[in-house]
Amino acid sequence: MSETNLLRQIEEVKAAIVSINLSLSIIAAANCSGPFASYLALEASVLRKLLEAVRPDWRQDLQLVLAGSALDYYDGLRDAAAIKCMGLQTGLA
Repeated sequence: MSETNLLRQIEEVKAAIVSINLSLSIIAAANCSGPFASYLALEASVLRKLLEAVRPDWRQDLQLVLAGSALDYYDGLRDAAAIKCMGLQTGLA
């Protein structure tokens, strides 16, 4: 693999991370619930770290600030999602 291809792939991954976070703001605005929301609640902190890694200046972009609010929303559901997940794993849910 050439260096050019590697750089292109890195930029594609970075763009995909930004796109995922922008999509979250739309989904959160629709008050998404159920398994999808539980999954996002468990992954919100990872998505925030990825966003901070690829766009350290994300707080300067109004669209990404909305994505940050969506991540805050899903992060607030984390404890309930973890309890639900444990219940499903043990057969109690």
